[in-house]
Amino acid sequence: MLIGERVKLRPILKSDAVVLNNWKNNYEIFKFLGGGYDPQSLDDFNNHIDSLIVNSGNNKRFIISLNEKSIGMIGIYGINQRNGTCELGMYIGETEHWGKGYGQESLKILENLIANNYNLRKIKLLVVSKNVSAVKFYERMNYRHVGKYLKDRFINGEYEDVSIMEKIL
Repeated sequence: MLIGERVKLRPILKSDAVVLNNWKNNYEIFKFLGGGYDPQSLDDFNNHIDSLIVNSGNNKRFIISLNEKSIGMIGIYGINQRNGTCELGMYIGETEHWGKGYGQESLKILENLIANNYNLRKIKLLVVSKNVSAVKFYERMNYRHVGKYLKDRFINGEYEDVSIMEKIL
């Protein structure tokens, strides 16, 4: 478990399936995420939970918890030891906790883990350009824009641009 001032990052457990599935089935949470909004039954999600639990190999995923309550998920993907890079994915799944700094604290904890334990030097991410609050969040966290995929994700009946951002640790 990784402990910050207010939040903890802990491994995903099978018992997290219900809350993770509820978040996945919430349009406001998933519309801008890489996989997009794609509702899934709990039975189907349970078939997939084991792949989220495994924290070996090229992916490391964690539940963000606040006072023992799960409020989001954060992870690194596509870890490339040779190049010292990885990709970031995160969201706060409990909308009442949006804008309260829990994502910022969680990302700082994860960046520290990446730099000190995985010997990685760069984090890359993709964010829908129209998701202004997320873009501004990553800018505040010192991620810089390095490019853009034009008309890359289909959201609300339109193709949206995706900003490519990165941070050197």
